Amino acid sequence: MFVDVDSGAAMPNGLNWTTAYTTPQAGIDACEVRLGQTNPPAACEVWTAEGTYYVYASAGTDTVQLKANVHLYGGFAGTEGARDARDWATHVTTLTGYSSDITSRVYHVTSGADDAVLDGFTVRDGFANAAYPDDSSAGIFLINGSSPIVRNTIFTHNVATDDGAVAKINLGASPVFINCVFKNGIAGGDGGAVVLNAAGAPRFEGCVFEDNQASAQGGVFKTYATHPEFVNCVFRRNQGDLGGAGYCMKYTPMFTNCLFQGNVASGMGGALYIVGQ
Repeated sequence: MFVDVDSGAAMPNGLNWTTAYTTPQAGIDACEVRLGQTNPPAACEVWTAEGTYYVYASAGTDTVQLKANVHLYGGFAGTEGARDARDWATHVTTLTGYSSDITSRVYHVTSGADDAVLDGFTVRDGFANAAYPDDSSAGIFLINGSSPIVRNTIFTHNVATDDGAVAKINLGASPVFINCVFKNGIAGGDGGAVVLNAAGAPRFEGCVFEDNQASAQGGVFKTYATHPEFVNCVFRRNQGDLGGAGYCMKYTPMFTNCLFQGNVASGMGGALYIVGQ
């Protein structure tokens, strides 16, 4: 399926760039229909052209809802015939939590699903400021225990009044984040980027966490009874009360070839604050 915010198709069907849908959700929903038909493909791809896509349409609960076996790709110019021809660094594809008039914002810019893929986007401006569960996970909603794969994506300027400015990951979820950037997140509670709470085994590979802040524990992350893994990651200039980068409770994450630089704790643990049982 094809999506282009500038599509002028009178009757869009998403079958090519000329008749592209104008919202990622339309492409995702069309893929879901295709997957439910006779002899469906193993997965359905949505190619999204560069531009800014305003997620807020009519309510704070609006979101880009990922679906199982639907792979959402950004970074296209809008002319490509092959996925490998895209360039997400050049053709920036933004999902913003704002409304088009910049007066309202959604609680969660995207929402996860098992076996879903999000690849090549900038996800920004989520504002999780309502009652639970809409007080966390401003970037991607994973509180439901879903485990998508997220690649080549920048999460920036997401704000949560409670925990996990980008995501709160729990209920045994094991999402995978590859080559992602988490920056400028703000949490009123714990985890300026993520909170890993009774999750499964989330994995972060080649990710950069910078300039995030939490009012309480873990400028980047807080873990509780979970086994996350960080491989080739950078933690830079993050701030928290206990743990400038991370707060670890019960289990310590596995770190492989990671860099901690310039993280600050107003209490204890400039890089990490680790507590036992």
